[in-house]
Amino acid sequence: MSKNTIYLIFLISTFSLINSLIVEIEDDFNLDIDYRLEKQESSWTKHGKLSFRKTDPSTYKSTASLIDFNFSQKMKKEIQNECKLKGNYILQFTNSKNISERYYSSINPCELISSNFHDKLIINSMTPIKQNRIKALYYIADEDFEDEFDDDDDIEDGNKKQKGKKGFTKIELSKMNKLDGPIFNEEDDGTDEITKKKKEEKKKQPQSIFGRYWYIIAIVMFLMMFNQDQPQGQGQQGQGQQGQGQGQGQGEAK
Repeated sequence: MSKNTIYLIFLISTFSLINSLIVEIEDDFNLDIDYRLEKQESSWTKHGKLSFRKTDPSTYKSTASLIDFNFSQKMKKEIQNECKLKGNYILQFTNSKNISERYYSSINPCELISSNFHDKLIINSMTPIKQNRIKALYYIADEDFEDEFDDDDDIEDGNKKQKGKKGFTKIELSKMNKLDGPIFNEEDDGTDEITKKKKEEKKKQPQSIFGRYWYIIAIVMFLMMFNQDQPQGQGQQGQGQQGQGQGQGQGEAK
């Protein structure tokens, strides 16, 4: 085997690692990628796929990699026009075997142009990754790219010409932690936000007159009841004294 062949194999393997992510994957599946342009109202167009492999044949490890996810000259011109129209560049990820698993992400096309089409795909998922386990996919411009481009791949940016990007997109994993149950702060009683707002609104609502001055009303009612009972008792006592006086008078008369 010649040195050139060894060097070529090294470059291919290095490119494969750069354009993929070594991560724990439970089963093999693909996400087909399509794109469309908002202001130009274009239809969905194929733009490669995101492949998840439990055992990659080249690395013998679990890898997530992008296939045929490069910008053609036609795509770059479309993205430049969308930037001028102040629209969005939208990506759709669909499971080839289960179309119910679908994700969307959008980006300002001007950001792609300013980063010379260096881009990044962030996978937000629990591990091991498997179908319907991914929470979201975020497609963003890569601002931390190395300033190395292909001389033959130039793009127009107004009156200036900028060199194009290397032929790969960075892939990163934003791992989610699985929680056994809800975790609350010390001051949090576990009540959801809607219920909390309703309680706060009830506290802020003006109370009725009875709610404000119930103790005064209770005292007044008690005094009224006491005043009503007192005359009746005095009247009964007076009748008793009158009856006693009449009995004594009758006894003396006899």
